[in-house]
Amino acid sequence: MHLSVYRQSEIFYFAFVFGIFIGLYYDFYRLLRYLGFKSKSAVIAQDIIFMSSTAVMCFLFAQVTVNGHLRAFVVFAHLFGAISYRYSIGMLSGFVFKGVAGVLNFIKKLGSITE
Repeated sequence: MHLSVYRQSEIFYFAFVFGIFIGLYYDFYRLLRYLGFKSKSAVIAQDIIFMSSTAVMCFLFAQVTVNGHLRAFVVFAHLFGAISYRYSIGMLSGFVFKGVAGVLNFIKKLGSITE
């Protein structure tokens, strides 16, 4: 299957944006860990669910954009988007999650003291 340069750059852009959404999706699991779901079995289950669902989403993305062919630039764009999110907005969300978890733990301690 031949793709024009324009179509390849368009697919790269969409794959990059999709990678950003993968990073945002991972933040949901990161929030769960900050909220206390961080036992060994919970983390293993979260990782398996994240990896499986992300693999399915990437497979479906490839089906729609490049007819199911494995293209290196699509894989690179997914990774580049997810890493870009992680080291930009993801850093800020990590600080917010830590703050929210700290406030919730403080409220939880206040509740146990008053009882």
